[in-house]
Parts: sequence; structure tokens; C-alpha cells
Amino acid sequence: MTAPSPSPAPSPAPAPVPALPPRITNPELKAKTEVRAVRTRRDLREFLNAPWKVHWGDPYFVPRLVAEERWFLDPARNPFFRHAERELFIAKHGEPSTVGTIAACIDRDFDAARGVRAGFFGFFDFLHDARVPEALLRAAVAWLRERGAVEIYGPCQLAPSHEAGLLVDGFQDDPAILTPYNPAGYASHFQRLGLEPWQDLLAYEVAPGPAPERLRRAAERAARRHGAGAATALAVRPLDRRRLREETLLLRRIHEEAWRHGPLGRPVREEEALALAERLRTALDPAVALVLEAGGEPQAFAVALPDLNPVVKELNGRLYPFGWLKLRLARHAVDRARIALVCARDGARRRPGLVAPLLLALWEGLAARRYARVEISPVLGSDRRTRALLERLGARRTKTWRLFRVPPGWQGPSEP
Repeated sequence: MTAPSPSPAPSPAPAPVPALPPRITNPELKAKTEVRAVRTRRDLREFLNAPWKVHWGDPYFVPRLVAEERWFLDPARNPFFRHAERELFIAKHGEPSTVGTIAACIDRDFDAARGVRAGFFGFFDFLHDARVPEALLRAAVAWLRERGAVEIYGPCQLAPSHEAGLLVDGFQDDPAILTPYNPAGYASHFQRLGLEPWQDLLAYEVAPGPAPERLRRAAERAARRHGAGAATALAVRPLDRRRLREETLLLRRIHEEAWRHGPLGRPVREEEALALAERLRTALDPAVALVLEAGGEPQAFAVALPDLNPVVKELNGRLYPFGWLKLRLARHAVDRARIALVCARDGARRRPGLVAPLLLALWEGLAARRYARVEISPVLGSDRRTRALLERLGARRTKTWRLFRVPPGWQGPSEP
């Protein structure tokens, strides 16, 4: 297999790079930047708490749930690490101040699926002083190259199948559930570091109401084309949360055929899929988590998640003792949702219009829940077919995240 192309695949009108904010004048930053690997509980605590300092005063910053992040980064608990390894780094300007973080990761399943030797960096947060991101990235790149990485991409949360991309357009809004956020000035630091754009990921938004007539007609044509016979009839059903394990394994089988159609995908192991489903159990709403069947055989699925981020922001990183209850009660009270997954088997992709009944049912489910806004993300900037479909349905583009590539032989920025 060949490696994914390192050439940029941005959308036709790439977002401009935001201006670099003024350098921080904090006296701490006059000291030498020291980067060290996370080795102790105190180091890990500083790694997890650094975003609060870096994003202090940012009205769009949504703190991560610390308990969730601990689990996600724990090689002993997260099944992702059965085929991956990572290193966490913190940057300091003397004790006790942590002024930046970065993670480096090797995902052997991605390498095997894509025929590459890749490495990834993420959890990349820093104060706006040029020395901090440069020192952090040098440490991550060195660690990855020591382990044989030839192609290095980021930012992403350990791998592109997790939250991925640097926000470069669409800053005047809170991030939706499970989407990345960073201040506007980060992109200028990436540019100064000499990183190359690789892939753009887009967000679109719709205001669900009556379903578009175009979508309704497509669903009706699909129903007529496939008839009412038991062997071909189309049916859309909600995900059964009471059988979450069985349903998750079913969706995984569909995903096994779908991931190959984009440059960022990889197969998801059974234990990973089950762990993800358990993490999302609180947010899952069967009215907008749907499966399309043809003759009783699953062909495609779509999952929208209530945007719980307004509640997560109020929790300020604390899931316990009662944060989990607030999240559960808020599921039907929020006014925004995010369509996070739409996957179809190869046979369904080759049959024009087959998934239209699934998309119609999803639209109607979102409208019935009275969501004022629905984000669809991520959409590959190079996926013209999906982008054209969304635009025909009245969706507008709202955000751009960009994945970057570290050039071969990179030793640091070309300018001082």
C-alpha cells in the first residue's frame, strides 16, 4: 500500500491564517524553555491542568473532563494503546510554571492499514511565545523519529481517528461536542515553524425544520427502487441502547468497509469500539442514532450527538460527584447537535440514493428534538461529493480545521 499523499488537500478557498497575537510579557518567559517527559503523577497533573492556564480568559474555551482525559491517556486502561504508544511532554520556564504541552504517538494499526511509518502529535497547547511551541515540537518529533516515524502529522488527539486538526477559521463560536478548539494565533505559530498543510476538515451547519423537498424526493425514489419485498425493502430503525454492545459491533462491521474511503481512517478494533460506545452512552439519543437496513441487512448508519459542551463548560473539568448527573439530565435540554458519523458499506455507496431514507429520518429526528442548530463535522475538504450534497441541502460552511505535515528532515523553523 502507498502512503497518503503528503501534498495539501485544502478546500478551494482555504481559510486565511489569523494574525499572531502579541508575545506574552510574563517575566517567566525570559527564562530558558525546558521540555521534559511526563514521568510522575505531579507531571501528569500539570499536563492535564495546563489548558486552564493557556486559555485563561478565552470565552470559547471548553475545559476537558479531567477524569475522561486521564482514562484516555492511560496505556493501562485505554484499549487504543494495545496497538499504539505515546509520550507526553510539558514545557516549563522554571518551577512551578507549566507553559505548554504536547503528546507524541505511534499508531501501528494506522501504519499497517496505510502502508506508512507515521507519527502524530497533539495536545499541543502553549503560551504565545515562539520558543515554547518550537521546543515542544522538537521534543515530539525527536521521539517519533527515534521510533521510526517517517511521516509526521498533527495536531490530533493521538491519532487522526480521534479529534483532529488545528482550528483556522470559525473562532466566534463555542466548539461542538468532541471537536477541537484553539486560539486564533496558533496557526501563525504553525506557519512560523514551517509546517506544511496536509488536509482540511470542515464543519457545516443547518437549522433543521421541514425536510428539504430534494431530500424527500430522493428518499421516495430509493423506496420505490428497492420495492417492498422482504429481500430488498429499506427500513430505518433507531439504535437500541439496551443492546449497546451488539449494536456497537454491528456498526463496527459497517465501518470496516467505510474507513478506506478517506485518507485518515483505519480499522477500529472491537475493544476500542466498545470502549467508545460506553464513553458516549450518556450522550446517545436513539432518535438521532439510526441504522439503515435493506432486506433486514444493515447497510449504513448515522449518529448525531446532543452538544453537551455548554454543560461541560459549567462543570469546569469536574465529572464527580454530580457532573455525570448534570450531563445525563441535559441530553434533551440543549439546543445544538452534531452529526459526527455517517458510514455506509461499499454496496450502499455504489447504489445511488440508497442512503437517502437514512438522511431523511435523521433530519426529521433532529427537527423533532427541536434543535436550533446542527453541525455536520468533520467533512474532508477534498470530498467534493459530500460538500456539494450538503450545500444542496442548504448547509453553510462554518469552520475549518487543518492538519499539518512536518517536512522530512525538519530541524526547526526556517526563520528565527
